[in-house]
Amino acid sequence: MCSQSFDGRGLICQNHFQRNIMIKELIALYRKFRLVLLYVITGLICLCPIADLVFGVREFRFILLSMCPIIALFVLHDAWTRLEGKLGDIERTLHDPNPPSYASFEQMQPDLRAAINDYVLIGKPLRIDVIAVSAKFSWPFFNNILTDFMRHSRENGTPDPRIELNLCIAAESTLSNWNLVPWLRDLKHACVCIKDFRKVNESRLSDSGIKVNVFHFDNLPQLHGVLIDGQKLFLGRCEWESNSDEAWTLRVGEVEYRRFELTDSFGGARQINGFSNWARRYMARDQEIKAVFSTADLASTAPAFGKAV
Repeated sequence: MCSQSFDGRGLICQNHFQRNIMIKELIALYRKFRLVLLYVITGLICLCPIADLVFGVREFRFILLSMCPIIALFVLHDAWTRLEGKLGDIERTLHDPNPPSYASFEQMQPDLRAAINDYVLIGKPLRIDVIAVSAKFSWPFFNNILTDFMRHSRENGTPDPRIELNLCIAAESTLSNWNLVPWLRDLKHACVCIKDFRKVNESRLSDSGIKVNVFHFDNLPQLHGVLIDGQKLFLGRCEWESNSDEAWTLRVGEVEYRRFELTDSFGGARQINGFSNWARRYMARDQEIKAVFSTADLASTAPAFGKAV
């Protein structure tokens, strides 16, 4: 069975599967087009004798029959546009079997920012779900972009964009148990920075459309990334590296990222659905952790634990 993974074989199987789906859609669309066209022309022809009986004017038959080619051309143009789009998707998949990729989070940032800006310009509420380990890379990015949005609104006298940021990060105990000292230090720093962001912008955020929710989970994720409005996913993976002394290093944010969209030809819908389920599960896990452990156990991370601004 072909699995959806980052290895070449998995992507080849996935793309064959996607191409087969698109070819089937093309065939179904063509058959539907033929059927609709046949029904339209047959219906117009059948209306001719009825028009003769009702109106008693043979010229009406001529008008109806004259409309047939016009309607046929309209239906044909609509179907051709859709067929051309499907064929374009197939051609792009054949020439480039892999989704757009980035070598690191830093390289991904311009496209990620552009994607968020595109959604903000629409003016609708925007939800951003993030799965991270320590937020070493993600929080500085979102700190900058949210600050820029608020500054732009203040300078132009316009309302802040309505953005809900759900940031899922590992719990301190998890990183400590795995002896990931540098990542634990980054996590604590990120939590302090988030607390400072809320404090500095407290008066502004109380009436703003911007919300920052932080959730903790107690495992090390294999995949992480940013999901924008459930439509566009920037997906990365975590990797372990070891040296000759069997010292293990966790790499996050410095490994390849790939961009998926809900309607792309790279299995984007499945990738987005899987990521969304993990994000929602981590949000629920935050509540479970708080129910199990006492307030004293969580004192060090309480300012950021699942608190919504």
